[in-house]
Amino acid sequence: MAQHSDAQAITIDNPSGLSLTVLPQRGLDIGEASFDGGILSWAPAGGVPKVPAAEGPEQWRSTFGGLVATCGLNNVGWPSEGYGMHGSFTLTAAHDVSVARDAGAVSVTGVVTDGDLVCHRSVVVTDRSLAITDVVTNTAAADRQAPILYHVNFGAPFLGAELVVDGAVATSIPRDPLPGAPVDWRRPARNAVLDDFVIEHLWEADAPRVMTLTDAATRRRVSVGWSGLHRLHQWIDLTPRYFVTAIEPSNSSVQGREFDRAAGRAPILRAGESRTTGVTISCENLPI
Repeated sequence: MAQHSDAQAITIDNPSGLSLTVLPQRGLDIGEASFDGGILSWAPAGGVPKVPAAEGPEQWRSTFGGLVATCGLNNVGWPSEGYGMHGSFTLTAAHDVSVARDAGAVSVTGVVTDGDLVCHRSVVVTDRSLAITDVVTNTAAADRQAPILYHVNFGAPFLGAELVVDGAVATSIPRDPLPGAPVDWRRPARNAVLDDFVIEHLWEADAPRVMTLTDAATRRRVSVGWSGLHRLHQWIDLTPRYFVTAIEPSNSSVQGREFDRAAGRAPILRAGESRTTGVTISCENLPI
């Protein structure tokens, strides 16, 4: 039976599996996460705050953390048209939060309201997987631009020299000019120190929407899958303050709402329309 919750954090503990914290004050995003005792998630210097105060890029990178930070619902990417960096989803407390626990899974549901855009979120956690499903509805009488991006963040020790990222990537396009030497996105931690490098991966037609991250050193493999989304970005920042790589399924660029409209690629929700998107994260130990 589901129970209403006003907890600041909902801890799900599977000692030999996937353990994590769901953060109602951050739109039911995911804070620290570990698998079989090994940390997977990224924590910027100073740790993962429950309610970050982020406006520009530097503040965003300094304060956002945890395994999943959701970007949107009015802006993704650079500050644009009065909306801050990556919008306000993960700055917004969820309401009507309920938690249901049974022998095999924990389900957390709640609602995040971002102006006229209302998201009903479901988070389901088992000992091996996390599934986030969002149904976003435009409650306005007019169309709304409605980008969304799931910032799935990995840090040390999972992010190390042996981590290999793989997926059905046809080609990749950097957001900014290359910083000199080519960037190896498949082995992010083996690059020279990079500061805020973002690349968009164009996917092979009809290939499964899943990226795998395999680390031989910690004997862990994590798969990130997504649905209802047609774009994928990857972030690498190897400066000591951050040291992170993120897999970022989305329906938009990471350059702001004005940029997307000018490019003719703005994601629009019609008046009264609903859209379902989601991300899944699955974990396993590698065989000895």
